[in-house]
Amino acid sequence: AFHCYIDSLRGKISILMIVLLHSLAGALHAQGNAVLNSLYSKMSASCVSMDYSFTMNSSDVKVVGNGSVKVQDSAYSMTGNGLQIICDGKTVWIIDAESKEVMIESPSQGDEAYMDNPALLFVNLSDAFSVDGVKKNGSVSTYVMSPMVSCGITAATLSVTSDPSPVISSAHFILSDGAEMDIKIKSMTFSEKKPLTSFFYDISGLDSSWVITDLR
Repeated sequence: AFHCYIDSLRGKISILMIVLLHSLAGALHAQGNAVLNSLYSKMSASCVSMDYSFTMNSSDVKVVGNGSVKVQDSAYSMTGNGLQIICDGKTVWIIDAESKEVMIESPSQGDEAYMDNPALLFVNLSDAFSVDGVKKNGSVSTYVMSPMVSCGITAATLSVTSDPSPVISSAHFILSDGAEMDIKIKSMTFSEKKPLTSFFYDISGLDSSWVITDLR
């Protein structure tokens, strides 16, 4: 049951993480926009943290939630909707503390990697999104984007506030299954890069009441 739950959840939440921290890397940097270039440079050189809330509307359900995400190069850690997902670039740990269950996976390859390992988009998105247009309203620039890879998104808009320095403020996404997702960024901060051990989950400290499923 846990595995089925994870598969269903990750199909939505992984998309959320992708668009939160990675949709403007690489491809947007190549657009020559000073605001985006500044933001991309900060993201590439830092450990980036965000707190967020989201609303997702599909044909038969409305889902609201909030959480936090931290990313550095090919590693990330995110919490939300009762789960914690950690990736050090080589291994993914999915932790359900309430159910005392852990699933261990290797990061996906090919197009599926964009869905399951959002950090890959952060470090290698030179051909993932194109910018179709931009609207400016004071210090806020809203970018209309189209995906160029199979990542579960059909259309996107991303708002960046440039005062006093560029940060993501909100986003709207239309997913391939017809669902729409609105994201509000509560905070976005940049810090010095951390050792990769900060993105490692040590299962040796778990007692026998935990169920550990290793799918590597």
